[in-house]
Amino acid sequence: MTAPSITARSLSLSLLAVLTLAGCGQGNDGSGSENTTDDSVFGGICELQAPTEVPNEGADHVSEGTMLTFESNPPASGSHYPIWARFEAFDPEIVPRGYWVHNLEHGGVALLAGPEATNADFEQLLRVYDGLPDDPQCGHRRVLLTRDPELPVPIAAVAWNWTMLSSCVDPDAIGAFVEQHRANAPEDVCGHGTYVP
Repeated sequence: MTAPSITARSLSLSLLAVLTLAGCGQGNDGSGSENTTDDSVFGGICELQAPTEVPNEGADHVSEGTMLTFESNPPASGSHYPIWARFEAFDPEIVPRGYWVHNLEHGGVALLAGPEATNADFEQLLRVYDGLPDDPQCGHRRVLLTRDPELPVPIAAVAWNWTMLSSCVDPDAIGAFVEQHRANAPEDVCGHGTYVP
């Protein structure tokens, strides 16, 4: 008698997971084009939004220190500073968005920890970063890691025109995102960048 109830419970949990994933990544209109980060998507359990393509906001260079605004949060394109950050992990220093958006334009990926991320989340994200393979074209990861005080979710991975938002660190999903989206941007540049906070 115990086995059927376990099976039924497992099926219920599987169905819940499928329904949760089916709802992730959809905007208010169900199109999948708008990032939603309210409690309906991240409601207290570890949830991962599927990689989502966001509208391109251009790639203009503006003077360092210029106030920047973006339609997407986190930004995945848009105006940015003329120099880019080194591809490395930064903590406790924070790389401002104007620099790391330029990294995205060069085919890089940014791993971000928002204010809701715990120290344990950040340490786990750092372990994931350390375990990422090098981009074979560049000889280094072509990934940077930084905290982002404007991020509306605990964890995000961002590439040019793509975001993946999460309430937790999912090593497999992050690795797959990097593999799929690294080196896919308007400028294919391996250079490390010069900005260090």
